Amino acid sequence: MKSELWDKDSIKAFTTGYSTEELDFFDKECEDFLTVVINLSRTQNDKFDVKSRELKKANWLILNDISCSLFDCLTELKKGNIRIAGRVFRDVLESMHLLELLNKSDDGKLLEKWFDNEFIPHKTYRDWLKKKDEKLATLTRDVYRLYSQFSHRNFKPISDSYYTNQNGNLEHKWHLDRKNIDDLKILSIYYSHLSYFVFNSSLNYGDYEVLNSFELSVMAKEALKNTETEK
Repeated sequence: MKSELWDKDSIKAFTTGYSTEELDFFDKECEDFLTVVINLSRTQNDKFDVKSRELKKANWLILNDISCSLFDCLTELKKGNIRIAGRVFRDVLESMHLLELLNKSDDGKLLEKWFDNEFIPHKTYRDWLKKKDEKLATLTRDVYRLYSQFSHRNFKPISDSYYTNQNGNLEHKWHLDRKNIDDLKILSIYYSHLSYFVFNSSLNYGDYEVLNSFELSVMAKEALKNTETEK
């Protein structure tokens, strides 16, 4: 995929912001890619017994939820709806960490708890990670707090939907307008978060063996499509 928004090392979203054309280009690429991912995941339909409690089934269910939620997030960002989009980010982060916990921890009871609809708090993941790498666990805690501001509605994410008028007073914006330069800078940051989660969650389909090598190659082919095309 050609869009600069996929570049994890790019800081453009947090400096100058992206142009309207760059966001429009990313919209198309991201929608096409997520559509391929979701359709590939649908190849697992009719393969899991409703009563089974196998790990692969849990992986599939969680990844379906992640990918479809990210698609919904993209749909809302196209409209300039950052309130809904922002709330998706922490949900996806938690789901990705849950997948890692279920697949890599030695606690077999966690999978049973999940299928029993018991809540597994994010702290369980951080405590497990701390035993392996304390520095990484601290970093993860800080990142989690960052994304929690979207769910807990801290001042900053709420204020992103307001602007100061000529009288020095606040006015509310239902949706942000990517033709407005100030709104565009805010949208660029939200889009940067979205691109991170779309890319990294798609890798989980291979990491946790939900899709086979052929299906993963189809996903990779979509990711590499139009890499020689000018934006």
